[in-house]
Order: sequence, then structure tokens, then C-alpha cells
Amino acid sequence: MRLLISAIALVALVAGTVAVSAGPTKRDPNAELYIGWPNDGEVIKKKQIRVWFGLRNMGDYALGTLSSCWYTAQLDNPINKRFVETYRKENGYDPGQYASGTYLYGEVLAAAIGALKGKIEDKDAFIKALRAVRIDTLRGPITFDDYGNVVGNIYIRRVEKKGGQMVNTNIYTYPNVSQFWSYNPKEFLKHPVWSRDYPPMKAS
Repeated sequence: MRLLISAIALVALVAGTVAVSAGPTKRDPNAELYIGWPNDGEVIKKKQIRVWFGLRNMGDYALGTLSSCWYTAQLDNPINKRFVETYRKENGYDPGQYASGTYLYGEVLAAAIGALKGKIEDKDAFIKALRAVRIDTLRGPITFDDYGNVVGNIYIRRVEKKGGQMVNTNIYTYPNVSQFWSYNPKEFLKHPVWSRDYPPMKAS
């Protein structure tokens, strides 16, 4: 089924009859295939083929699926509980990583702006304040490394059904995960980064 969906999508893209979206956006009313997320307030023609991604649109075949991510709506902390409760009231379903990510960015910005008492005109000072952020967020505690990348929890999630809805339940937490994982950053950066030639392919 997944292979069929991929094939349909590829053909539609080449033919120019697909409206692709990663969220609420104005859709081509003449498109024959829509790939994206539902519930964006727009009407889809009955003749259009709908390919919707998102856990809430999956069937029981997804139960037991494992995944890793920095977020799940099931996280048990006060900030996330408030966020999820409000999001559900306004949208009718649980937030995913895109909605939660937007809120998270706001949390980080608010912390940096607060540290500067609202004086963000100095660009260098603002960037320094952003990198110095150390706060508890809806995804858990976060900091930033010396290279400006976030350090935070990564969750191993299992799809379960609760209250008749599909959810990603956290079953294990890797705390304080950086972009380097368990590697020493200085040793890691001694090697070529994002290279197709490293490590070299071994000849058979």
C-alpha cells in the first residue's frame, strides 16, 4: 500500500496534478491528488485522491510502531499538559511536532527576550542570549551547545490506542542528546562532515 501511494504521488508530481502541502496552505483547486495534512479548513473535491499523513489518520495497523522524536503529546510535564489541553480545545486533536515546535520556538525567544529585558536591538547580544537559554519547555529541559544547536531529550515512542485515539506513548527517554550523540565533538569534527566519501566504502 505504501509503495502504491509513493508511486501515485511520483506520477502526479511529474504530471503536475498534485497539490503538496506540509500544513495549512492554499491548495490548487484543480489538483487530482492532495498529499498533506487534513483539517486545514479547505474543501477537497470528491474526485480528488486524498493521501493524508498523521497518526490520527492511521488505522490499527500502526499499533506497536516504534519511533524516535523530540516530542510527543503524551509527555507528562505541566507545560506540555497546558499546551495540549488548549490545542485540543481549539483544533479537536492532539498536537504533533510541527505545532509543538512553533510553541517551543516561542518559549526560547521569550526566555532570550526576557533575559535582555526586551532590548533586542543589538543583534550580537540577542544571539548570545538565545544561545545562553536554559529552560524547561513543553518537550522537557533544553540548552544549546557551543555550536548553537539544541541539546534536549529524545523520546522512544510506541503507538498505542487510548480513549479510542492513536497516540505516541513515550517508553524510553534519552536525556540531553546533542547533535554529536555520544561522540566527542572535537574528535568528531576532525573528520569530514557530510561527506559522501567518508567513511570510505569497503571494496568487497
